[in-house]
Amino acid sequence: LVRSLVTIKERSQSLPRFQANGILFLDDGGLLFFPPALMQRIRATQIESDRLRTYERYNNPDLEGEQSLSFSLAVLCYRLFTGVDPFPADNEEDIHNRMREHQPAAPQLLVPEIKKGVSDDVSSSLDKGSEKSLTLEEWDYRLARWDKEGVRESIAEVDKDKLLESGRRFTQK
Repeated sequence: LVRSLVTIKERSQSLPRFQANGILFLDDGGLLFFPPALMQRIRATQIESDRLRTYERYNNPDLEGEQSLSFSLAVLCYRLFTGVDPFPADNEEDIHNRMREHQPAAPQLLVPEIKKGVSDDVSSSLDKGSEKSLTLEEWDYRLARWDKEGVRESIAEVDKDKLLESGRRFTQK
């Protein structure tokens, strides 16, 4: 997925916004991105719960282009690594407000075994004000490295307890 996005960027083509139902994984390993105009029409006819599930959870309305895709990739990783949404909400207005006003807990605070560097990369790309948001090329490199080395590591129980306590305090704010 990321390599395909890098190729689109390298060809100076317009980068699409991420929409989970707008990408088809082909049997030959290729990807088919449905045209953005078609996806906009589909989105306009979807009920809100479907838009939340396939589009709104992954797209900060204030970001565009590569920064928007970096945010989307961070949301995907956050959900995969922690099992929870970084911006839980039941409607579009609430999710957009959370994206604008809240920074989610670092993934490592929810799952202490997640490596600090992995957690930092995901967190920085979720912070819309961050200048440390990963480029598509950096995502491509990181994902390949994480696939090879893993995203988790063993951690002492005392350290795990400290991180979990920090996570509880963070989420209670």
